[in-house]
Amino acid sequence: MRLSIVIPTRNEDETLPLLLADLQCLRADDAEIIVVDGGSRDATLAGAEGLADQLLTSEPGRARQLDAGAAAVRTTCWCFCMPTPGCRREPRRRWRNLRKLTRTGAFSGCAWLGVRGCCRWLRAACGGVRGSRGIATGDQGLFVTRELFAAVGGYPAQP
Repeated sequence: MRLSIVIPTRNEDETLPLLLADLQCLRADDAEIIVVDGGSRDATLAGAEGLADQLLTSEPGRARQLDAGAAAVRTTCWCFCMPTPGCRREPRRRWRNLRKLTRTGAFSGCAWLGVRGCCRWLRAACGGVRGSRGIATGDQGLFVTRELFAAVGGYPAQP
């Protein structure tokens, strides 16, 4: 099973290269990285050159961008993630766990949401999401199989 990682961006020239650098170990393991930009006015796409397999543009809006990325995916399992760097030690372990889950018949799932070095209120909100068990907010890494994504009709068309 190969993995495609779809990353929606808009004005992320400072954080996107850090995230993509963290994910290069997964590219080495045959994962595909797709960046879908929604009208950045900075150097977001230039900072992603050479660090992603596909650089796409679409109408702005997370749902539109993720659907555009899903249309370009060439694998059977997808991960949608936000441009939040800092997973440097985690990608390979999480990818191994994802492979185990899909072998057991799981069709979708999400990563824990966490932030570092920010205000205590945001850290508390992340803790609340983690404690909710089973709720995926969209700001965390989500994975889904091609079949399930097609069955639910992709992301709803919304701004």
